[in-house]
Amino acid sequence: MRDSGGEKEKVGAMNHLSTVAAFGFDDFDSPVILDLYRQLGCTSCQFYRNPTNPPTTEDAIRITRDVGLPIDSIHGLFGDQHDPACPDGNIRRAAIATYQAEAELAVQLGGPMVVVHPSPFAPKGHDILPGERNRRVDPLRRSMVELARIGEQMNVTFLFENNPDFAWIGHDPLQLADIIREVASPNIRMCFDTGHANMTGSVCDRLALCADVISYLHISDNDGQTDAHQLPGRGTIDWRGIKRTLLAAKRQVPAMLELFYSADELRQFIADGVGDQLTQWLNAPSPGAVHSRHE
Repeated sequence: MRDSGGEKEKVGAMNHLSTVAAFGFDDFDSPVILDLYRQLGCTSCQFYRNPTNPPTTEDAIRITRDVGLPIDSIHGLFGDQHDPACPDGNIRRAAIATYQAEAELAVQLGGPMVVVHPSPFAPKGHDILPGERNRRVDPLRRSMVELARIGEQMNVTFLFENNPDFAWIGHDPLQLADIIREVASPNIRMCFDTGHANMTGSVCDRLALCADVISYLHISDNDGQTDAHQLPGRGTIDWRGIKRTLLAAKRQVPAMLELFYSADELRQFIADGVGDQLTQWLNAPSPGAVHSRHE
């Protein structure tokens, strides 16, 4: 495989489990939920906040530190007003400014990686024509080049996430990987989302073909139709195939569980030994090994 960067990955090493750290949502008690994910085997977290009710930087750092899950990255803002592939130059430049600010936040939180959606989603029911996708390729490439410069200056990596097929662009992981290779910057990498990939084709095949540009994983399962953020094994993804693919790739990256279960559900997963199954599928240290380092 070609490698267009990503010197942080270590050949032959294991991945490690991470989890989403959601802040500002009524149904997510951050300290409680994060501690349960730690018991499942997670060793870091990705910061994600409700933009209408964000935590202070100090609170986010304190909560994650006290739980023992340092922040490894942040999920950047996304939506119609944050479009790095927009053909309208003013909107695209505004997105660059947004992600520069997100990079500053990531540095403050101690996890200098920012997940970026290549584009927002098209309106519900809109059939996206090939021409509408094609005219967004050059603006997306231009945004990656500009963010590469920002990333180099700030020592931040921007992780472009493959989208579901109802996004304007970014739905094809192979096309997204090709654009990242063209930019050829260690500060522009891919966050490979298994749930999104399952909605657009074969997850294992695409994971293998994108492996050289992947520096982060979003892990969830679904039925191939709806982005349900289910526990691995409860959808249609071949997780044993995922393990074989990850072992062949020989890279160490965070495998972030992008799941949104209640505390009671997580406690049941822990009792059922789900953490051991996840670490086997994702080539990560077992929960027992994780606990021995923290306790």
